[in-house]
Amino acid sequence: MLTAVCVYLGVFAIFATVVIVVIAKQLAEGKRLREQLAKYQHTYLYKSGWCYDVGNYLLFSPDGGISWHALNRNSGTGGLDILGTAEEIYPGLLNHLEGMEKLTAYVKKHGPIGAQGKITDSDLLMLSGAGLSVHSLK
Repeated sequence: MLTAVCVYLGVFAIFATVVIVVIAKQLAEGKRLREQLAKYQHTYLYKSGWCYDVGNYLLFSPDGGISWHALNRNSGTGGLDILGTAEEIYPGLLNHLEGMEKLTAYVKKHGPIGAQGKITDSDLLMLSGAGLSVHSLK
């Protein structure tokens, strides 16, 4: 009887060890994949949309936003063609997009522009940074 208990305990110990090793490998793989995804999300960046000045645009940065390239979807191959640098193809677009991002962050922090019936100097600065201008209706 004691021998049977020892055998069962030995089998259980081996099984538990195998399970722990498998779980540890899965956790390590999950951590590696999360780190790889975070690096990918901060390195390979895309911006796409429509802007009244340029129409549809698709931009890609392979270096975390240091340089931006204009892309075009190739319907024949299903791939993407690099047209050139974003500034060459769409002059001023990146500055406009950056200004709009700053304006959005400003409004989230300070509330709607002109909500109190007046537009402050800092409001005007944020609007002009986004490529927008305000004209008085007086």
